[in-house]
Amino acid sequence: MILMGRIFVNLQPAFIAMHSTNQRQRFVNTFHRGNRYFMWLMLFMAMPLMIYRKELISLYVGPNYMASATVLALLLLASPLGSGITMLGRAASAMGRIREITPYAICLELANLALTIYLVRNLQLGAVGSALSTFLVGLFGSLFIGIPISVRLLKISFHDWVNKSFIPGILPAISGGVIWFSLHLWHPPATWFELGTFFSVGAIFYLVALITLGLDKFEREDLPRVFAESSRFFNNTY
Repeated sequence: MILMGRIFVNLQPAFIAMHSTNQRQRFVNTFHRGNRYFMWLMLFMAMPLMIYRKELISLYVGPNYMASATVLALLLLASPLGSGITMLGRAASAMGRIREITPYAICLELANLALTIYLVRNLQLGAVGSALSTFLVGLFGSLFIGIPISVRLLKISFHDWVNKSFIPGILPAISGGVIWFSLHLWHPPATWFELGTFFSVGAIFYLVALITLGLDKFEREDLPRVFAESSRFFNNTY
C-alpha cells in the first residue's frame, strides 16, 4: 500500500497535465489502469484474509475471539467494488471538479455513522454491527454513487468501466480465490506453516492470472521497467 500511495502521489501531476492538455484518451486509460492496479494489490491481500479469516484469528489470538473473523470478513467484503473506483477522487481533483463528489462522500460518512450507532446501540451488535455498517454503506455507496459518478464524470459507459477496470482487476482474485478456497475445503490449515504454504500456492495462481489475464499487451511489455522501478523504490526505502 505504501508503494501504491507513492505511485498515486507521483501520478497526480501527470494526471492534471493530461486533462489540462485535453489528452482525454490517455486520461481515461490512466483512470482504468489505476483502478486495476489498486484492485490487484487490494484483492491479493483481501481474498486469502477472507477465506482463512477463522484460522488466522485462531492462530493469532486464540479461538475465543472468533467474532473478529466476522468483523474482518465484513470489512473486506466490499473491497472489489470499492477498490475498482479508487481513481475517482484523483480524477475529480485533476479535473477541478472535486466539489461534485464531496457532498456524496459526506452523505456516505454520515450514513455510515448513523447506521453504526443504530446497529451498535439499538441492536447491541458491537464490533460486528460497526463492520456490517461499513460493508453495507461501502457496497451500496459504490454501486449507486461511486460507479455512476465515475461514469458521468469521465463520460465513459458502464460497459467501459466493467471491461477495462473491474473485470481485469478481479480475474486474478477469482483465480487465486478458487485455489485458496479449494485448499481450505480440502484441509483447513492448523499451523502457521500450513497457512503460509496455502497462501503461497494460491498466490502463484493469482500472479499467473494477473500476468496472463489482467495485464494488457502494453503492460506486459512494460513489466521489466516496472520491476526495475520497484526494486529501486524498495532499495531506497529500506
